[in-house]
Amino acid sequence: MKINIKPNYARTIITQCFKQAWHSLRYRYILLLSFLPFCCSILLWVVVITLSITHFDWFLHQFPSIWINYALSEGILPKISYYLLIFFATISLVLCGVVLVGICMSIINAFLAPLVVQFVHKTYYPYIRLNAPNFMESLRLSSMLLLKTLLKFIIFSLGCYLLSFIGLGFIGLILGIFVYFQFYCKNLNHDIGISIMSKDSYKLFLQTNRLPLIAINIFIFIPLYIPVLNCFIATWQMLVLTHYMFAWYGENHSNEANAYIEDAVIVE
Repeated sequence: MKINIKPNYARTIITQCFKQAWHSLRYRYILLLSFLPFCCSILLWVVVITLSITHFDWFLHQFPSIWINYALSEGILPKISYYLLIFFATISLVLCGVVLVGICMSIINAFLAPLVVQFVHKTYYPYIRLNAPNFMESLRLSSMLLLKTLLKFIIFSLGCYLLSFIGLGFIGLILGIFVYFQFYCKNLNHDIGISIMSKDSYKLFLQTNRLPLIAINIFIFIPLYIPVLNCFIATWQMLVLTHYMFAWYGENHSNEANAYIEDAVIVE
């Protein structure tokens, strides 16, 4: 079975999904669901920042020693270099914090995803029949994928960390962003997908929506690196993906195959 996704159609659906996601944030139930990841994010950031400040020298020493020695020497240019090193070390600190918080959020997302999907299904797409595993089976599948991808993430992260031994620690952190992107998005997409459709349908969804899904993931991934804002977006990310997957699933697997996302029922 092969389903071709036209670029114009995908662009229209993605735009509608973001609009529907923002609309969904107005519901009290969604705000309540957002409270847990928000509190966890704040708590984790307090811990990460506290520990990072006390070990800030470690971030500075991720740069080549020749840079550090020059920045500690006398003169105007070395002084500027010193502040630049502090600036980039702070960025490194934030990147590490984002990764650690994101790993914890991936665990929370596994529990929240079925609840978000249930809300979106009931509110916007009641005409679509779900074909997802039960809640416990979904948690089991999500846990298995999380452990598998986390192991790969740790291995690749260690490879990036080894760059610090040759004075390229900051570059290793930048490369770690791409490794983290794959880890976080793969788990988030899976949590939403198996709450809507069967494993076979989800595999088909990934095969036929690769480019649109990459575009969506990039858009919802970027805010993770904005301090404070990243504490509020966990539920919004799930809403965007849920609306998009329902749009695809409703068209290709529902009895009402001609139902598009713009025809979704909106309950005020």
